[in-house]
Formats: sequence, structure tokens, C-alpha cells
Amino acid sequence: MSPQRKITLVRLLRGLILLAVIAAALGTSGAVSAYFLKNRPRPQRQRPPQAAPLVQAQAVYAGAHQVTLRANGTVIPAVEVTLQPQVTGRITSIHPHFLEGGLVQKGDALARIEPRDYDLAIVSHEAQLETARYELKVEEGQQDVAQREWELLSMQEDASALDKELALRKPQFRQKQANLRAAQAQLEKARLDLERTVITAPFNGVLRSADVDVGDLATPQTPVATIVGTDAYWVRVSIPVDDLKWVLLPDTPDATSSAVRVYSNSGAVRTGRVLSLLSDLEPEGRLARLLVEVKDPLDLEENTPRPPLLLGEYVRVEIVGRMIDDVFVVPRQALRDGDELWLAARDDTLNIAQTDIVWSDIDYVLLRGLTDGTRIILSDLAAPVEGMALRLQGALAAGTQDTAEREISQYAAGRESRP
Repeated sequence: MSPQRKITLVRLLRGLILLAVIAAALGTSGAVSAYFLKNRPRPQRQRPPQAAPLVQAQAVYAGAHQVTLRANGTVIPAVEVTLQPQVTGRITSIHPHFLEGGLVQKGDALARIEPRDYDLAIVSHEAQLETARYELKVEEGQQDVAQREWELLSMQEDASALDKELALRKPQFRQKQANLRAAQAQLEKARLDLERTVITAPFNGVLRSADVDVGDLATPQTPVATIVGTDAYWVRVSIPVDDLKWVLLPDTPDATSSAVRVYSNSGAVRTGRVLSLLSDLEPEGRLARLLVEVKDPLDLEENTPRPPLLLGEYVRVEIVGRMIDDVFVVPRQALRDGDELWLAARDDTLNIAQTDIVWSDIDYVLLRGLTDGTRIILSDLAAPVEGMALRLQGALAAGTQDTAEREISQYAAGRESRP
């Protein structure tokens, strides 16, 4: 082997050895790195602290509150009559407003019956009255003659009382007096019949029906018209029996009673008052029934530009009831599970409390058993737990009395303006 070839082989061998050393070093380094990476100290994982839920609260204070009952009712006539003539005859004229829906005033002549027969009857009875007066005068003269004849008789002491009465013509005198009274009564009856030929409106009203026309024969069995009084309408209202304790019922028709607001479907609002409690329950719902009086339902006296209240209309009513003292006004949304409240304790933790509900409606409830300044939670909580920490929003956390009074005032104002 030549010296040149040996040198080449030596160099090649040195290179291979160098590569082997480098590879071994790299392998050892990788193994050490992998070991330390695998066995490096790991930081312990800690759960971040959970934040207390942010809630809205309202401070409440005891005070007096007037109960307002909401109900529905139906408008009915306060007074309604069917007019029928008391005499017979042909209808000769009718009122210009003699039609359904026509408005009439008390005393207006709705229809007139032919009066001539009744005029003649008056003339006849006046003549009979004069005859009766004449006959009574004649009998009075005969009485005087009989009295003188009786005094001339010598047997006065022996005559019986009956003989004396007959001799003095007392029965004849009483008969003439009776005839005079009968003639006077017949004349008064004839005059009354003449007045009855004019069928008048007994009160201010609206005609619900007009049943005759000119030329019709009217008899006492003939309905002429049906008239409904317009000075007042009634609303028959149904409420639960338990709510009657909040209604101020009048002892007499003119006594003070609960005021009522009546909301018609047209949007018009009228005021009225509770008139009476009906003696029976509503057949279907077993509800108590009240009569509410609404005066001037057609606005005929005030001439107010608003739609009239219509008979048969289904209306909403609000009855202003009795005043309740020392109660807390709480929004209904704050009630949980029917009668529970979520309260914010002094340390801003949750307190779940039972309530004493005095009265409730769809928006608010009146409670007892709380203390002034109690903070009621209005917000919903996903998982409420007694004693859990809370964060209260803004000024409501302070529980100022001004805030509670403002809430109550806004509630009362809203009830007044509710359609």
C-alpha cells in the first residue's frame, strides 16, 4: 500500500471517530434535557376567587297605603221603564226624537193620542156635576119645609128616631150629597184621561225602543217606548268575596262609599262610587257583585268631548278601597316562590325570609313583618344560598328613605294614570 493511500485512510478514520463523538455528545445532551424537562418543578394550579353577584336592591319603609282593587264590570241601566198608555186612541203625533237612541228630557211629550173623545167626556161630566149641584140645592129647600112641618106636629115626643129621620128627609139629602161627590169624581177622572192622552218622558233619558207611529191604535196593553235614564248608569262589578273587606260600602244610599274609576274601551275614564252590594253571588264564578253608580254617563251636563259610556259595555274598574297603616310596599317581582323575599343583610349577604302578605295586586304587594330600611333584592340569582355574598348597585345599597318614598309615589301616580 502506498504511503499516500495510508494517509487517506487515517484521515477518514479520524473523521468517523469525530462524528461518533459528536453524535454521542448530542444524544447525551438530549437525554439530559428531556429528563430535566420531564422532571421540572410545576406551579400548583389555583382557582381564581369567585366574584359576588351584582344585584339591584330597594330599601322599603313602613307607611299608610290605600288599597285599589281592579275588576271588570258591565254597564247596565240605573232606571229603565216601558211606557204604555193609560187610555185608548189613535196616535196623532210623536216627538221629533222619537226613535231608538233619541234623547229626551223629563216632561217631553213623546206621543199624543186623539183627545176629542176625552174633551167631550169632560163637557158631559161638567153637565152632570151641575145637575147634581142643582138637585142638592132643591133637596136642601125640601129639608127646610120638612123641618117646619115636623115642628108643627103635636106628636114629636111619641115619634121614633127613624120616623123623625124619614120625616126630615135625611136619607134623600145624603143621596144628593153622594150624587154630587160622584159627579165631581167623574169630572176629575175625565180631566185626568184627557191629560193621559199625552204620553210624557218620566225622566231625562234615551229611547231604547220606539214602538208606535202616527196612526197606530194605542191601548193600555200597547208598549209605546222603552226609555233608559241618562242621569246615571250602573256598572255591575264582580270581585272576590275576600276583597269585600277592603271596600267601603254605604249604610244608606247617600252615605260615603268607595270611589271608583271606570275605564271604557274607548279610552275614556269616568269616576263613580260604590252604590250597594248585591245579595247574591255570581252564579258561575261565585264572585261577589257590586253596583257602581256613574253619573252623567253621556256627558250631557258637562258637554265633555269624549265617547259616551254605552249600555252593555264591558269595562275595567278600579275601586279605591280602605287605607292600611304600617305596611311596606314591595314590587311583586321581588316575591320568590310565592311568599319569600331575598333581603340584603347588613354585611351585604343574602337573607331569605318569609313574608306576611296583607294585600296584593299584579304590580305590588303590601307586607308586614319587615323593619324600616330593609333592603329587598330585585335582581334574579342563579343559585341563591343563604349567607352568600352580594354586591349592591349604586345608591340603592345605601337604603335612603327618599328612594323608597319616591318608588311609592311613582307607583301611586301610575295607578292614577293607568288606562
